Amino acid sequence: MHIFGNLTWANFRAVFGNKENTEIANQLRELMAAAIQCSIKLDRESALRESDMVPDEHRGDAALEKIEEALERAFLVRFGKADPTRLAHELDDMIDGMRDVARHVETYQAFLKNFPESSRGLIAVVQKAIGNLDKM
Repeated sequence: MHIFGNLTWANFRAVFGNKENTEIANQLRELMAAAIQCSIKLDRESALRESDMVPDEHRGDAALEKIEEALERAFLVRFGKADPTRLAHELDDMIDGMRDVARHVETYQAFLKNFPESSRGLIAVVQKAIGNLDKM
């Protein structure tokens, strides 16, 4: 008796991770969207508030949790488990860092005038980098 005799390719993919690949990709997009929103808020400069970043940080944390759950369930993932895990954590770290910037700007706004040009350039680089991820 052949064990895999009645196993179709669609059944094989359903059992061995195709659903998780889709979930991981969707949640990475959600994490990128949260990072983009945070980076857009950085452009507010003196009007920047840490509390404005909190919903996006929570959105990113929820996406990261779903990615980790999908990776735990997955038998096979398209690029290996280390790559999406690292990307998700790096994006989450970026969001956390942008919230930290907002906290510092809000705390020291009495001593700050405008963002230096180099800071605006860094914000543009972050926005471009996150936007390029979505093209991958």
